[in-house]
Amino acid sequence: MIDAAYGHDDIDQTVCRQKLVWEVRRLLKETNVIFLPVPQYGRGLELLQLLWQEGHLVHFYRDPHLRASSPA
Repeated sequence: MIDAAYGHDDIDQTVCRQKLVWEVRRLLKETNVIFLPVPQYGRGLELLQLLWQEGHLVHFYRDPHLRASSPA
């Protein structure tokens, strides 16, 4: 999954969020892992919060390089 949310479309944000949650649920049933290549400062936290609010227990990991360059 790639965070490419800056395209032009007429789809309601609620619909997009529902589709994202549905797809994550489907993939988790198949793989038990979701890879979200998001930038350090971007939608990553928003995506994690959405999944958490939808009842997914979210465990997340950062790349060692990113961890070394991030505060906390």
